[in-house]
This record gives sequence, C-alpha cells and structure tokens, in this order.
Amino acid sequence: MATRMVTITIADDGARCEQTFAAELAMLPDRLRRFVVESYRACCQEWYWYAPASLTGQYHPRPCRQLGGLVRHVRLACWWARRLGARWGDGYDCSEAVAALLLHDLRKYAPGVPFGQHGPAAGYALHRWWFEGGGRIDRPVADEQIRRIIAAVHFHMGIWGEGPSGIANGELAAMLLVELVQLADVAAAAAADEQIAELANWLPPYLRSETPAAAEAAKEQP
Repeated sequence: MATRMVTITIADDGARCEQTFAAELAMLPDRLRRFVVESYRACCQEWYWYAPASLTGQYHPRPCRQLGGLVRHVRLACWWARRLGARWGDGYDCSEAVAALLLHDLRKYAPGVPFGQHGPAAGYALHRWWFEGGGRIDRPVADEQIRRIIAAVHFHMGIWGEGPSGIANGELAAMLLVELVQLADVAAAAAADEQIAELANWLPPYLRSETPAAAEAAKEQP
C-alpha cells in the first residue's frame, strides 16, 4: 500500500511556535508567552524548523543532529533549565530562562552570521524588533525583563561566543539568568547517548583482571 504524505500548513511562525512549543509556553506567564510567540512571528525564518542542531556531528545527541534537530535541542535545553533552576535557589523562577532558551538559536545558520555568533545575531535582531520596531506597541512585558531575556540570548554561547562582560551593567539578576541559560544550553548539547553507552561498557582498570567473585566481594565493602 502506498504511503501518502500529509502536509500541515501553519499560518505563520508565531502559530508554528505555539504548536511546536506548547508544553514550554504553558509554563510561562501570559506576558512572556506573548513575547516569545510574537518574537517568532517577527524574527524566525523557515529554515529554523528543519535545521539540525549540529552540522559537524559534534556535541549534540543523535536525535538533535537530524532533521528538525534544532527544535529538539531547544526543547531539551528548556527541560534542563527547569531541572537546574530548581537547584538555583529557593523559589527561583526559571520562566525567563525558558523564554530565553526558546529564542536562543533563532539565528543559528542564518545567512551572513559567522560560526558561533548566532547568539549576538539573535540578540540584536530581538533588540531591534522590540525596542526599535513595532514590538513595543502594547508592551506586554516590562522593558527591564525584556532586556534580561535578550541579554541571555545574546550571551548564551558563553566562552564560545562573546563574553558576559558589562552585561546589563552587572545586574545580578541578569547575570544569574545568563549563567542558567548557558548551563542549560551546554547540558542539552552534550552527546549523552554516545557517552552513556561508552561508560556503561567501561570497567575501571583494577576490575578488568578481577575474578567475578572478587568483584562481587568488593561491592560489599563499605
């Protein structure tokens, strides 16, 4: 039996964002959710939805190196932000980190953007749209909160991109947000499937020559 491919047409990138990241957007307050969706509508490009997270085969888990892998990476980074944010401090609200991570790779592989500079490219694009374009018409989010999120997008590459010097005039909340976004991005980019498989089959040298009985006895030692 022949397989028929069904194509689902999405009206615009904002609607596709709402469909693709429904679970992540549901965690955000309404004002942040609106900012993220409108940012996709204004700044996203078609290639983003189909690109892999890596073209070199480095750093990212196998599913993120395939068609649509960049979107998978974004969702995984949001998951890490929530997990790490729970240890960031009592009652820490990681919604700004999730918002930043939903936006952090909007300019990855964009024409004219040098390798490793997609963070600043996305940051500049978001800043121009929000502060110089039509994004501020109804101002759904306070400007200082937008500045923190855009700064986290801009500097999310950490030591692999532009350093965080001078960010938001040294504002502690912004710097903590940038650090959380950086950590979540790095954690999501780890090639965990290969690493875990390798470690699962690795034995310390002192156990390689041990007899099974000796190895079992060693496990019982305090």
